[in-house]
Amino acid sequence: MGLSASQARLLSITARLSDNELHSQQIANSKVRLADKTQEASQEYLDSLNATKLVFTTYNSDGGTIQNPLTAGLMYQYADMKNQYGISNTSGQLLVSATDAMNFENSANVSEFVSKYGVELVDNPKYTAALEAIYGENYGQYFDANDKYGWNTTIDGFTSGDLSTIKQLVTKDPKDLTEADGQTVLNAIQKWTNSFKTNGVEDPNALSGSFGAYVDELLNFTPSFPKEEDYTEEIQTGGSQDLANKFIDASSGCYNAAMRTSSTCYLHVLAHLLDLSAGDLTESKYGSPAVPTDYERVYTTTTGNHTVTITDNNINGSTIQSTGYSEDMSEVSEFICNPDNNVMAASDPDDTTTESSPELYKLLSNYKFVNGEKVLKTFKEKVVDLFYVVQNRASFKDPSITYDELKPYLKNFQAELAGSLTTRFDEAKYQSDVNAWKNSVSAWLTRIENAKKDYTEDLDNIPAPEIPDPEDPKTEWYINLWHRMNGASDDKSTEGKNGTYYKQLDDNLLNSDTWLQFALEHGVVMLEQVRFVEEAEDDTGLEYSKWTATTYGSCSDITEVEDEVAIARAEAEYTKKLNEIEAKDKKYDNDLKKLDTEHNALQTEYDSVKSVIEKNVERSFKAFS
Repeated sequence: MGLSASQARLLSITARLSDNELHSQQIANSKVRLADKTQEASQEYLDSLNATKLVFTTYNSDGGTIQNPLTAGLMYQYADMKNQYGISNTSGQLLVSATDAMNFENSANVSEFVSKYGVELVDNPKYTAALEAIYGENYGQYFDANDKYGWNTTIDGFTSGDLSTIKQLVTKDPKDLTEADGQTVLNAIQKWTNSFKTNGVEDPNALSGSFGAYVDELLNFTPSFPKEEDYTEEIQTGGSQDLANKFIDASSGCYNAAMRTSSTCYLHVLAHLLDLSAGDLTESKYGSPAVPTDYERVYTTTTGNHTVTITDNNINGSTIQSTGYSEDMSEVSEFICNPDNNVMAASDPDDTTTESSPELYKLLSNYKFVNGEKVLKTFKEKVVDLFYVVQNRASFKDPSITYDELKPYLKNFQAELAGSLTTRFDEAKYQSDVNAWKNSVSAWLTRIENAKKDYTEDLDNIPAPEIPDPEDPKTEWYINLWHRMNGASDDKSTEGKNGTYYKQLDDNLLNSDTWLQFALEHGVVMLEQVRFVEEAEDDTGLEYSKWTATTYGSCSDITEVEDEVAIARAEAEYTKKLNEIEAKDKKYDNDLKKLDTEHNALQTEYDSVKSVIEKNVERSFKAFS
């Protein structure tokens, strides 16, 4: 038993020695870590000695400077002799206080907004000037502050329908315009004039300002629509009533016979109108023998598809020749076939032929088509086309034409030629003037639209009747803020209502200098400053100011100073950490001493027990030997 107890004790002492050695190693490692912590604390302390903070300089009533830690709230607070700043986020929105956001949201215009900061409202001299520019000195007669667009609505009410009709007129082809269309314009203007008078404007022409300019454009369109008779009476062809009488007398025999039964008889009239006599067909004007091309006996229709040939039979044996009227008809034919006389077929406003019309109708028409344009034929061309139809009427199919159906065309031809021998309708000039009238109407409509636009824009931009007192130094500050949050308009804009240009800043961040400094240093926010300019940019609403992105380092009233509080706090923290480290180090030293004392005692006991065991073993061997 003695041997077993000693052995057990020896094992226990061995375990204790191992445990002490482990604790000693752990304490030694902890002491190493304490040294690292000491170095870390020293480095942190050294770093804190470089700590700085941003301060904002303001001025007291005596002109002395006051420096306070820089916060958004401090920058936004108005004070005399203070630069105006703002901070914006990465989306370009100005970050504002809850008070500024609430005041803005509860204001319909800049005047209401500024007045919420204690600025008194005074009469706006620009208000009266703007009304006079729109309506003249008697603006009170036409302007209702509660319904500033009232007159614009009234005018729209009695002009919109007529203007729509007139706009349709200018889309027509000039050939389709008539004097009735011209009268439509005049009727509309008269109606509008009466409507103005009904609505209390006794003399619409006496109005002034942009309103007067708008009314003046509506009521003072002067170009009149061309009258066809003016282009018949004023432009003489060089013919005469005597020449017309010769044609009527010379053609009557053949014409009357044609009206009874014989179409051949009217071919005599048409052949004589082509300036061909019996002598022309048997003897050349340029000598014998006769050559057909010398006297142009072959003619092509205006459609280009057919020719007509004048023979002796069309001249010889005619009533015109037998009654001695050949010379008279020769005078007529020479006149109408001379291109210098420009004898045109009669204008026919009821003509409906198109390029796709059947050839029969195009040959009977007074018009031809040249490069897609419908123009009047000359009378010579009219003669050739009619000659072909009379001579070849039986060949036309789908549609066809009988001789009785053809007679009205012959009758009209007689009347039209007789009229053209005394006067000529200048179709080209008439159509040119009709087109000029159409263009003048189109230009007039454009002037109306422009005048209305000017008038309504003036109404849109009428300034507020009252404005913040310009003598109050706070006025400009809060006007600048309004336009940064709202945009250019003095009235609440759509962007302002939607919060496009601003965002409310949390109160904790608003008053935190550490957050603002961090945000500025790391680009979380951008600093903006209102700076004076001689002329502000368009579409800002500002007159002599401009919000400009800047850096805090370039601002004279924002400076970076040594952060004494942070340094003192770091020093205290460093001292505290050193004291804690020293206390732990002392404790580790005491623990090591205790472990060392215990280790020595255990080692002595270990040696003693081991010696006892060795002696017992030795005695045991001797006893059994």
